[in-house]
Amino acid sequence: MRTRAVGGLATDSAAQAFLQAYCFSTDSVGDVVYIMGPMVGDFYQVTQVDHTDPSKMPGVGIIRSKDAATQCVVQTRGIVVGLYTGLTPGRRLLVQDDGRPGHGFTRATTGVKLLQGLGVALSSTDIFLSIETPTITLPT
Repeated sequence: MRTRAVGGLATDSAAQAFLQAYCFSTDSVGDVVYIMGPMVGDFYQVTQVDHTDPSKMPGVGIIRSKDAATQCVVQTRGIVVGLYTGLTPGRRLLVQDDGRPGHGFTRATTGVKLLQGLGVALSSTDIFLSIETPTITLPT
């Protein structure tokens, strides 16, 4: 796989894009993340989304790997292989309450929830990541 880096962004021949980022030690591989602050050197600052808090959205990608407790690689588009289980091929994926991709959406009982599409399940374990913006605020 051929990769070309520009600042903190790298792309490869399969039309995938990756960001080098700082994250919290509590962020996990597979979490959907948002940009939480300005770049530090060549690294973006990210952490897990919370779709009940508009200041913690929109998601920009999925943590693909962690190089250290607070350093991660974020995939922003393309095919994500093997991070998840139990997906239904052909179904749309949305940010879930746990900050990870999944099927379905439950309306907020209080406050607001933001709806954000993340792409489509290609198989029970693989995703075509195509993050949708803008997010849509649903009334309670």
